[in-house]
Amino acid sequence: MTSRSYVLFAACLGLMGALLSGCSASLDAHTYQSTPMLPMTVTIVDTTTGESLWAMDVPVNQKLRVRFYDDRRPDDVVGNRTAMMRWELTSTDKSSGKLRNEIAVPQSHSRRIDVTLRDIPEYASTGAYVPPTTTPAPPADSGNMLPSETTPRDRGGDNPPSLDPVVIPDRDG
Repeated sequence: MTSRSYVLFAACLGLMGALLSGCSASLDAHTYQSTPMLPMTVTIVDTTTGESLWAMDVPVNQKLRVRFYDDRRPDDVVGNRTAMMRWELTSTDKSSGKLRNEIAVPQSHSRRIDVTLRDIPEYASTGAYVPPTTTPAPPADSGNMLPSETTPRDRGGDNPPSLDPVVIPDRDG
């Protein structure tokens, strides 16, 4: 093989590598799934003003799917909010589908996604155990005293039980 063939072969390999690696694309799509130990709140912030534009408390055992479109103008364009965000709240088993809700947001260089965690554990409101939120009221005649404080005790009989003596035999014999 001549040196010209090597150069041509290397150029062909480089072209094939560039074509194959150029097939991927970034969709600017994100998914946030809440669990009892990771209940999430997602907030979109305009970094130029510091204003929170949109927030969602993702319910436990559901997920929020978000996708940004910087090349589309939403119907409700206001100020620098010339991009569009579409979102949908779905069950955890659904991985695709139409994003039916939309809002105007700033371009990618002027927005931030903040994810915060709520207090844990947080239980789902349907289909799972929900702990009671009310505490039982104390008895009416107790005057807000603990049950141990309202039960009368006999202070005179507070002697420990008698123990049987333990006999240890001698090993001398």
